[in-house]
Amino acid sequence: YLCSTGNVFCPEVASPFNFSIGLSQFTGIDATCYTAFNEWIFVTQQQAIFAVIASGVALAPATQVPLACGAEVIAPDGCLESIASVVDFVTTFFSRNELEVYRNRAIAVEGSVLRSGVGIMQFARYMPTNTVKLFFQILFDPTDTTMMYTSWAFAYDWAIGTREVIGIAGDEGNIAIVSTISFAATFAASTIEMPRNVATYFRILCQYISFVLVAIAIMTGLYAITGRWTTEGYNLFEVNRVGGMVWIGRPLLFLRSVTALCILSTATLQLESAGVATVLVTSRGDVSWIAALVTQALAAGELGWIVYIYDDLCMVLTRQYSASYTVKTALSVWIVAAVLSIASPVTHSATIHRRCAVVALDYEMVCHSGVLVIGSIQRLLQLVAIALGTSSLWLVHDRVCYVIPPLDERESHLISCGANYLFEKKGWVHDRVYYLDYASAVLTGLLTVPYKNDLYVFDIKTWRTLLITRDAIEGATQYHPESRRLAYTLPLIE
Repeated sequence: YLCSTGNVFCPEVASPFNFSIGLSQFTGIDATCYTAFNEWIFVTQQQAIFAVIASGVALAPATQVPLACGAEVIAPDGCLESIASVVDFVTTFFSRNELEVYRNRAIAVEGSVLRSGVGIMQFARYMPTNTVKLFFQILFDPTDTTMMYTSWAFAYDWAIGTREVIGIAGDEGNIAIVSTISFAATFAASTIEMPRNVATYFRILCQYISFVLVAIAIMTGLYAITGRWTTEGYNLFEVNRVGGMVWIGRPLLFLRSVTALCILSTATLQLESAGVATVLVTSRGDVSWIAALVTQALAAGELGWIVYIYDDLCMVLTRQYSASYTVKTALSVWIVAAVLSIASPVTHSATIHRRCAVVALDYEMVCHSGVLVIGSIQRLLQLVAIALGTSSLWLVHDRVCYVIPPLDERESHLISCGANYLFEKKGWVHDRVYYLDYASAVLTGLLTVPYKNDLYVFDIKTWRTLLITRDAIEGATQYHPESRRLAYTLPLIE
């Protein structure tokens, strides 16, 4: 017999050769026809260690090393020396019990591959009759122990992706053959084909919102300093609820809440290198587990944005009960979301189903390998239900358990609904008029500038400028016990 070709898609080579010098190149995307290239197996260090352990050569080197080199015809002495050195390395760093465990696992893999019928193929010409026959050698053939080590070398290439298994269906039967080596192409992904626009816009939006909130906090602090510390301290905790609603608005804050929901409903999945391959890991290796837990807990606090929006919309109905239940709602939602994220994190799912379609014959083929899902619609709906349900439950609880009288003061259209019901007003209402300190006024969109005997007020909500005489303020509050403090306030009389 002379070797005709090893490529199932190619005709015979011009000059058939003897099998004693090796096999013809297998089928592959990079294989060329009409050439007599040989199929070589240049085992790497990792590949040799893997094959020695999986094939069981390391468990009985005296008998298995000669068998492993029984298929080598070019350099049998070099084969014996090479595998013997690998066996010495393996037996030095692995105990016999560990090697037996690995071998038992390998036996299960051998059985699976045997059932699938994967093997190597060659066309051979029988010279006496000048006919061509197909020779097929199944991997891990129990009747040919000399090919066990080589079979594991092929399996290693198959596992890391340098070889593929091709299924071929013909009129006379079906075979599954190992391809020739085809090294992976390395290239940068095209940014045009990566759908990142929405994420980019949302990230910029979140950065803008954070910048505005920081600016509000700075302005509030400056007003508190210039106001000689006559500010109601509790109101400064309403930067997000009041300041965010006034200065940023519900639509943009809703987009931020959607971003938070998407992040909390997405699994952690990173691609990491593992030798010659890449693996997907579900934990971050760049941070400690404590930092990861703290990050999850802090991220759960972002769910508060949807709570703020919902509470703000319901404030026309909840009115004086708003200050009673909103703080409890925010803390409860944060705790529940944090516990849920830590105790039951979102997990990914993968479905492997390769489908290929020829777009242009001999030019382009489009393949889909499967679907990888890292987001959970169910978790997103759970978080929304937690936010809205917790807020509603606390409202019902406070309405049933407490009786809070309505506000006894003059209504004013200068402040927002949130400021009207969430700000602390004890000691700031005189003759049914609410006197708003300058720092708290910033949160509700009122920028005050005292000049001589006048107080200029710019309302960012309506883009109007108001003028109030400071003598009128002092005259109205001169008999109040805290008249000095009320002198640096804005009376809400409009």
